Amino acid sequence: MNTLLASSSGLNGLTIQDYIKPQQSDPTSPYSTAEQSLTDQAKQILASPPTSSAQAAASRSSLASAYRSWEKAMWEAAGDTLAGQISQTEDSYRPVRRWLKDERSKPASCSEWMGYTLEPTRKAGGKERFSRLVRRIEQYDSLRQRCAADITPQQAARAPQPGGRTQGQRNDQ
Repeated sequence: MNTLLASSSGLNGLTIQDYIKPQQSDPTSPYSTAEQSLTDQAKQILASPPTSSAQAAASRSSLASAYRSWEKAMWEAAGDTLAGQISQTEDSYRPVRRWLKDERSKPASCSEWMGYTLEPTRKAGGKERFSRLVRRIEQYDSLRQRCAADITPQQAARAPQPGGRTQGQRNDQ
């Protein structure tokens, strides 16, 4: 369990643990509920060990089921956190993309970036959803970086920065 949480499957070296922190701190979240259920199941088995092979099989089955529920909730929590980051990224770059839409002489790489959306499409999907979202944001960043490298210095000076300011504006404006 700790190995899975410490694995680096996300962006910029973030671990799964980093992605589940928001739900981990909320005792009513689906992740916390599943984690508590798994912990309770393990404690119960340790407090009252099985005395027969049938009880041992039932305990293994019950613990395996609790683990699968926990793992599913963990991937959903990580995916939800990543989806939130994606929404923030989209919001941050919306002014830049709006400006590019009106820029007549934009490079082809910028048109390609503008055609790519990050909006998460589905909530369900567990590990596959999380992996798909990581790939989508990596592709988005790659396209955005190509666009930024291809625009002229004059275009860059006119372009709003993420969050809406142009390069010539100060933060207090």
